Amino acid sequence: MTFNLTPLQTSLLSLAAVKAFLSDALRPAKAIVRQDLRDSLASYLMISVHSFNQEWKRFEGLGRNDLVVRETLRIASPLVRRIRSWKRISKLRSSALAHEPYDALNGKLVDIRELFGPGKAPSEFWEQMLLAECAVWAISVALQRHDHERRLAVAQVYSEGPHKIERCGIASADEFNDHMDSFREQIVRADERLAPLFESYRAR
Repeated sequence: MTFNLTPLQTSLLSLAAVKAFLSDALRPAKAIVRQDLRDSLASYLMISVHSFNQEWKRFEGLGRNDLVVRETLRIASPLVRRIRSWKRISKLRSSALAHEPYDALNGKLVDIRELFGPGKAPSEFWEQMLLAECAVWAISVALQRHDHERRLAVAQVYSEGPHKIERCGIASADEFNDHMDSFREQIVRADERLAPLFESYRAR
């Protein structure tokens, strides 16, 4: 189905989607104490903050000819400045989080230590959380100030009701375990020395 949305409506819906992703991730985040879980969540947050920054740039472009958008940008600017004070989030996302960890110019493995540091990308979980919250708040400002346009866009996109996605893939822990047992048997049959790998997997 083709939608006849204005550039502003398109940007608002895109920002709303980023806000939903970030809000879902942030909701349980403050209660997480395990460092491995924090690290995994932080990677997702930084990818989503990068997505916010890319879409916000498009939104900023609309402000050239729209006084209301320009005022929205001014109001949200402290939040966006905090995010953009970290200049290498895009590099972190592209070089380590969302793609293979290779330097695009020379094909060598990236030294991840070079991606973090003052002004580059934050290594601390609470700073990463803060940037994600800044993105959510900035988007909230935009959605509230342009609520009429957002509502028009939503009415058009969902004119036939909620979008339904066909369910596919295994749907239970029992099925998951059955498939993993099958893979384990095939791999151990090919090389029985690998059996201890799966014992540690079972213990997780």
